Amino acid sequence: MLTDENLAELVKIAIKRNERAYLQPIDVSVDDGIVTFTGTVRSHRLKEVAYEIASLFEGCRDVANKLVIDPAAPIPDMEVAKNVVSSLNASADIESDAINVEVTNGVMSLNGVVSTQWERHVAEDVARSVRGVRDVENLIVVNPMAEIDREVLALEIKAALGHARDLRGVNIEVKISGNTVVLLGIVYDLSQKETAERVVSRFGLQDIRNEIIVRP
Repeated sequence: MLTDENLAELVKIAIKRNERAYLQPIDVSVDDGIVTFTGTVRSHRLKEVAYEIASLFEGCRDVANKLVIDPAAPIPDMEVAKNVVSSLNASADIESDAINVEVTNGVMSLNGVVSTQWERHVAEDVARSVRGVRDVENLIVVNPMAEIDREVLALEIKAALGHARDLRGVNIEVKISGNTVVLLGIVYDLSQKETAERVVSRFGLQDIRNEIIVRP
């Protein structure tokens, strides 16, 4: 079993070996299996990379990601907004005409009405990936009149799971009853089970029953 010191050292080594994160001033500490990151990174994507690295280790119980986003060079808000709009327009999963963007000191506000929770969260993910965005305030509303057949929603969730990096090639069954989604299947480590639940939580359903079995 890994000690906290061993886990911290392994995470530090993994970060140094990562081609995107190795130059970032990231400090790592571990207490009772909880990995804490402090320091600065240049983008929200690099913040997510740190989380992904830690979650791959079996001894990691949770991650406290306290990294602060600090772009290497300030980018004017107008330019950031323009780049976010371009990225939203390029996404096939979003009706970008329904979304308005505003940027203040690098903080992106998204407003508008979309048809699905998936669109709402894809828009946020796209915005966070743009250089110069420090944080995102997602004020997008899902149209309650846009009734979605549960079978269609289950297919949307399954597609989202298929896009998750840690879950490629893993077959997860999705069932929906009322406002509850049930996840079934077999994965190879706990981080995959947790990733599946995080993906499904984006869809705004009240309850998630994660019955995925971890079988190393």
